[in-house]
Amino acid sequence: MGHHFFSIVIPTRNRPDLFLQSLESVLRQDFKDYEVIVSDNSSDFRTRDAFASVGDMGNVAYYRPESELCMPDHWEFATLK
Repeated sequence: MGHHFFSIVIPTRNRPDLFLQSLESVLRQDFKDYEVIVSDNSSDFRTRDAFASVGDMGNVAYYRPESELCMPDHWEFATLK
């Protein structure tokens, strides 16, 4: 995604509505030199579908681990992206 001033990491699990509220809050900011890392640790695909509904934003990337992780492992997975 390139080099940005900072990264905003949004780890989420089975809460697509809260995820969308968080993402919308970030995207309302005036400062634009950032990237957003969305890490979906869900047991279903509602968050993936919610992410797909917002379309391509360029500075927002979606990741999903191969299997569900405990919270600390998921946070590490997300921040390493």
